[in-house]
Formats: sequence, C-alpha cells, structure tokens
Amino acid sequence: MRPILFIIIVLCSITASGQNETGTLTLNDGVYTSVFEIVDNNPKYEISGTDVNVNIWFGNKYFFIDQYGDQHNIQDSTILMVVFDGKKLVHYKKSYGEIIQFGAVTTFLTTVLVHTDMGTHAESDLHYWDLETGAMGRLSHKKAEPIIQRDSELYARYSSLKPGERKKTFYYYLLEYNKRNPL
Repeated sequence: MRPILFIIIVLCSITASGQNETGTLTLNDGVYTSVFEIVDNNPKYEISGTDVNVNIWFGNKYFFIDQYGDQHNIQDSTILMVVFDGKKLVHYKKSYGEIIQFGAVTTFLTTVLVHTDMGTHAESDLHYWDLETGAMGRLSHKKAEPIIQRDSELYARYSSLKPGERKKTFYYYLLEYNKRNPL
C-alpha cells in the first residue's frame, strides 16, 4: 500500500508542477543562496556550466561558470537551491534532492544508498521545504497539518475528514495550499 501511495503522490506532483498558472514555477538557471532570490527569481549566480572540486579540508567547493565566462567559487554550505537546465535541486543535509513540486511548500525527493549484508539498494524519502518559515524535513501528515492550518478555508475542509482520510489526502491538500497561496 505504501509504494502505491508514494507513486500516486509523485504522479500528482509531476502533473501539478507542470501547470504554471501563477508564473512562479519557472525559475532561471542559477545558484540561489536565499529565499528572497527564489521568490524574485533572481539567482545570485547565473550559471552556464558546473564543475566540482572536493577539498577534504574545507568541504565541497563548487565552481560555477556564469554567462559571461567568469568563474565563481562557492562554498557548499551557502547554496540553498540550484537550477540547471530546468532541473531544480534543493540543498538538504549535505546532499541535493530533486524538487518534485515547487511552491510555497516545496516537496523534494532525497535518495540514499543503503548497504546491508544482502547488498546495496537505494531508498528515497519525500521531504518538504516551507518557504515561509524555512523549515525542512521528512514529509508526513503531522508536518503538513500546521501548514494547511494557515489557510482557514482549506483547513476547514481538511479537518472535517476522519483521521485516516487525512493521512491519505494530506499531500493533495498541500497541492491545494500551493495553488491558493502562490509565492
């Protein structure tokens, strides 16, 4: 049941993220270092190519080549989001997750390799990023409810559902929240 629910969430997100009614879903390619840059669609560094150099003493340094051919050295810890060829990646816990739904509440997937005695496999988790508060974490109905509460009309519909139905539909309500509360 859980894998089926996960697939439904991803398919709903892909469908919804392709709809650009408000104009906020298309971001310029570049490196974003603040939420203000994201909301203004004005990355601190506009990029035309990337290369990575790992420095074991000081962490990852990224070298971005901007549209003018100038090289910018950026410390990994200052990067909030990267958009390259339309692909949106959010910096989360020293890795980058691919954004599935971009909006006031952005959702993204993180994938890690798990090594066990039986072999190696990949595990993906769905996370959220609340652009209003800056909070990030693993997405659950408990994390979604305070966000949905900010929209009183939407929350009235959501809270009228039985607890089991809320668990099953919370992601739909986050999508509705994004539609009703654009950036």
